[in-house]
Amino acid sequence: MEGANYILTGDEIDGSVQYVFDLNGRIMNVYYRLNNEAQHRYLVSETPVSVCELKLFYKNLVEAEKQVKLKETPSDLSFKRFWDTYDVKASKRKQSMNIWDKMTDTDKILCLLYIPRYNFIKVNDNTTKMYANTFLNQKGWL
Repeated sequence: MEGANYILTGDEIDGSVQYVFDLNGRIMNVYYRLNNEAQHRYLVSETPVSVCELKLFYKNLVEAEKQVKLKETPSDLSFKRFWDTYDVKASKRKQSMNIWDKMTDTDKILCLLYIPRYNFIKVNDNTTKMYANTFLNQKGWL
């Protein structure tokens, strides 16, 4: 069974790294989506074996003034979760689902993490949200 999931991104990382831990906080999988070979080698060599080690690694990066972000990510990357979270029912559900199914897990995570912020922005600027399929096609979370 899966426990916590985290994604490491930032201005100084050309891509992202997704960490998947079990219920005991031990590493199960790591997904490297990096475009820089030197960064890839470095991050592979520093792969944590536990959630505690990951948080310590992140703390050390921040203290070294690296522009990185570590976020706990949702483990449920289903279209239903997106549809319920985005909550614009006038959208084209089937078209949105087809787009969602073609997205990478990293994009799904970033999208789901951005939706609360997007909702806040739309409420404050008093504008309507994009249809879900438009939001997904235009990668509105980037």
